[in-house]
Amino acid sequence: MVGRRRSLGRRTAVLLPGRLVVVWLCARINRVPAGLHWTEAARLHFAGKVMLFAQVAACLLLATLLPWRAATGELTASAAIPRALLAGCTFWLLSRVILFRHTRRHQPWLTWRRFADGQVVGVLLYAAPLVCAIGLALGGPADCSRDPIGCVVFYGIGPPGLLWYMTRGVVLVVRLLGLLRDGDERLRRLVAEIEQQCGHRVRRAFLLRVPVANAAALPHRNEIVVTRRALEQLTDEQMKAILLHEVGHLRQGPRAVWMRALVVVPLVVVVWARPLLALVGALGLVAALVGSIALLVMVLRRSKQREVEADSHAHAHEGEAGTYARALERLHECGLVPAVMRGKVLTHPHLYDRMLAAGVVPDYPRPLPPPRRPRQMFACTGLMVLAMSGMLWALHSVTQRMYESPTAAGLRAVLDGGSLGSLAAMGYQWVVDRPNDAAVVLRYVASRSERPEYSAWLVHALAESDPSGAKASLQRAEQLLAQQPDAVEWQVETVAAARERLGLPK
Repeated sequence: MVGRRRSLGRRTAVLLPGRLVVVWLCARINRVPAGLHWTEAARLHFAGKVMLFAQVAACLLLATLLPWRAATGELTASAAIPRALLAGCTFWLLSRVILFRHTRRHQPWLTWRRFADGQVVGVLLYAAPLVCAIGLALGGPADCSRDPIGCVVFYGIGPPGLLWYMTRGVVLVVRLLGLLRDGDERLRRLVAEIEQQCGHRVRRAFLLRVPVANAAALPHRNEIVVTRRALEQLTDEQMKAILLHEVGHLRQGPRAVWMRALVVVPLVVVVWARPLLALVGALGLVAALVGSIALLVMVLRRSKQREVEADSHAHAHEGEAGTYARALERLHECGLVPAVMRGKVLTHPHLYDRMLAAGVVPDYPRPLPPPRRPRQMFACTGLMVLAMSGMLWALHSVTQRMYESPTAAGLRAVLDGGSLGSLAAMGYQWVVDRPNDAAVVLRYVASRSERPEYSAWLVHALAESDPSGAKASLQRAEQLLAQQPDAVEWQVETVAAARERLGLPK
C-alpha cells in the first residue's frame, strides 16, 4: 500500500503538463477581442475567468483529492500524500502565469508584483478558511467516546478559531505581510471630511495593496479598507461617495455584524463532519450541510438589502447628485466587473439598476449578463480527462514492462520523477552488465525501502566487488522478508537466489 500511495502521488506530477495545456487552451479560447465597449469586454472577460477558475478547480480535484482517495481508501490525513499535494500547489502556481497573461491583455497597467499581491490576499481571504476547515475535519478525532475531553477541546476551539480568523486574524496576517497599511494623507483627509459630513467616527482607514479598485467596511472593527487602485482611479468627490457607502455599512448596527458571522456556519459543519457522521449518519450529515447552505443563501439575500441601505446613505450625503453612481461605474470599469451579473443569489444589486435607482441613466443600453458557455465547459473538462487518462495509460503500459526492458525502466524513471520502484527496475537491469552502477542505484533504493527484493538485488551487484557488503545486504533482505507475513512466492525466490549467489545454502 505504501508503494502504491507513492506511485499515485508521483503520477500527479506526471500529469502536470497536460493540465496546464488544457488551462492554456481555455484561456486562449476565451480571449476578448479588442475595441469593445467596457461593458461588453467586462462580461466576456468575466465569463473567461469563470471558465479558467472551473478548469483549475477541476484539475486540482483530480491532482489532489482523487489520488488521495485512491491511495488511502478514505479522505483521512496521511503522510504518504505530500507529493500529490505538492503537485497540486505547483499546478496552481503555474496556472497563475496563464491567468496573469489573460488578464493583462485588457489591463496593461498590471504588473507581476500587483498581480501576486492580489493572489496572496485572495488566498488568505477565500481559500485559507476552506483549507483550514478541511484540515480540521481530516485531523480531528472521529470517535469522541474514547477521548471526550480531547474531542470537546478540538471541536470547541476549531470553529471559534475559524470565526476569529475570518473576522480579525486575516486582517492581522495581511498587515504582517505588508499588504495592508494605514491610509495615506489623502485617504485620512477624505475620511475626516466624511466624518464631519455624516457625523460618524471611523476608527481607522486602511490602504490595501491589491490590483482591484474597491472598498470594504469592517463593521465589527468600525474600520474601512480602500484599495490602492481605487484611490488612484477616483477623484476626491467620487472617493468620498464610496466612503459614505462604506460608512453606511458601519452604521447598520450589531445585527449586520452577526449576519456576516453566519457565513462561517457551513465551515463549522465541515469541521464537525466526522463526529456528525458517527452521531447522525450520512443522511444527517447531508441534512446539516443542506441546512447550512440554505442559511448561507438567506444571509446573501439579506446582504443585498444591506447594500441598498448603504447606497441610500451615500445618496443622502453626496454632494452633487449622481456622483456616487458614477463612482460605482468607474470601479466596475477599472476592474472589468460586469454591469449586470447572472444569477438570483447576489450580494450586490446590478450596477445598471443601482445607477437607475440613483437617477443616472447610463449612456449605453442594459448589457447582457456574462454567458454561461456550458458546451465549452464540458469540452474543456472532457479534453482534460482524456489527456490525463491517456498519459496514465501510457505510464501504466511502461510500468508493466519496466522489469523486462531497460528502455521501459528508464522511461518510467523519467516519467514519474524517479520513484523507488522505477530506480529499482533500472538497477535490476544493470546488475549483469553494469554492476557498479547497479550497486549505486540499488544501495540508494534499499536504504529507503522495506521491500526485501531490493536488498536481494543489491547482493548480486556487490557479490564481486564487496563480499562483506553483499552479506550485510543479504542479512537485511532476510530480515525484511521475515517481517512480511504476506510476502509472495517470487520475493522468497529472489532472496533465495541471492543466498545462492554468495554460495550459501538456501
